[in-house]
Order: sequence, then structure tokens, then C-alpha cells
Amino acid sequence: MNIYYYSHQVYQLSFAIQLYKQLGGFFLVRKLNRKLRLKWYCRKSQRKNAIDSIIEKPPKVILKNIKKITGLKGVIISYSNTPITCSDNGCIKIFMGHGSGDKKYGGSVKTLTTYDFHFITGKKHIAKLDDSGIHIPAEKLIKIGNPRFDELVNGEINKVQYLKYLGVKDLKRKIILYAPTWKWGNGTLHLYFKNFSRQLSKDYSLIIRPHYFDRKYIPRMKRWLEKRKLIMFIYLIRQIY
Repeated sequence: MNIYYYSHQVYQLSFAIQLYKQLGGFFLVRKLNRKLRLKWYCRKSQRKNAIDSIIEKPPKVILKNIKKITGLKGVIISYSNTPITCSDNGCIKIFMGHGSGDKKYGGSVKTLTTYDFHFITGKKHIAKLDDSGIHIPAEKLIKIGNPRFDELVNGEINKVQYLKYLGVKDLKRKIILYAPTWKWGNGTLHLYFKNFSRQLSKDYSLIIRPHYFDRKYIPRMKRWLEKRKLIMFIYLIRQIY
């Protein structure tokens, strides 16, 4: 059975990498620029230990209109809350979503009830569904863990080597990761960036990972840090894959 991974934006597919590594399959994108961007991100991935299989064999990417899928049979795992219409009823639809926060789902929450199954990362994920005011039957909830964090928690990634890759200079200092969502989800990047940089860098190494849609602010923030000589223990990261 074929397996397909879909999302509106390429960065959301970082949650599919671990499944793809184990199961293989195809990535579905709706625009040509998404196809090119996906191949580039996989080649440039920062999670080398988790991405080796993709580096050795580039992922297969298919351009498809997700609103009316024809000619595909198998499992479609979606990382975006969007209606998926299989015109020939030849697919099983699974919702997994993306992100690890508790902000509301984009799109209509009723769309979530149209999926055959949901991949669940943990208790917080269940609570998020409950907070949305919808009921998904227990038999449709499949717990699989968190594909973005489990490999680190389980020791599958060399933490010291990874931190060196990110450019962290002093590994003796405790490290804080600040990864706010963007403004749509009430993100706090612009609210706390300066205060956190001034205060936390005194005692900690601070890794700031802006949301994909806020990555355009990184050059401006770096200039602000450099001007105030705060750059030594602060690291602005575009994406962590």
C-alpha cells in the first residue's frame, strides 16, 4: 500500500521525516515551488542522523490538487487541517498535524472529523482536541509519539555533536530553546525577543528559533544583537529539522 504525506507548507513536512525514513512513500505538494523547496530542505537538513535515507535517495514528490485527488490509492497522512477528497474513494485519510504548541487548529475544526484516523503525539495532543470542542472516537486515535523530539529523547541523535553543528560555543552553559509560533497563533517573538536576549544570555545560551513565517526578521534581529554585543551566547536558527 502506498503512503503519501501532505501539507500546505513544506516546513510542516518535517513531522513526516521519521515516518518516511521507516516506511518510505511519496510527498504530495500543491505547487511546483513547494516541490523544489522540499528537495532543497531535505538536502540541507540539520538532522543528519534522521535524514540519511533521504540524502542517499531524494524523496519522490508528486504535484496534486488536494481538493480533488484522482488516481491515488493508499494512505494519505496530512499535516494541515484541510479537506481531502478522494474522488474514487481509494484512500485512507490520517490527520497528524504539525507543531507542539497548544494554539488552535487552522481551518475548520469540523474537518478533523472527516479523517479516518488521527496520529496522536501524547496527552497534550488529546487535550488540544478536547479544547477544540470536537469528539474523535477512541478507536480512531493512534498514539505514535512525537516524531520531532523522540529521536533526541531516545538518544538517537548525538546531542553534543548537534549543538556544535548549530554553532553553540560554550557547552558548559545551560541552554534554553525559545521557539514561539508566529503572530496568527499569538506568537511572542517580537514581545520578548529583546528582553530574553538581554536577561537570559547572562547565564544561559539562548537558542531562538522563529516560526517559519517569521524567519524574515532574523537578519534584523542579528543586527540588533551585534550592535549591543549580545551575540556571543544567542543563536538565531532558521529551522530545526
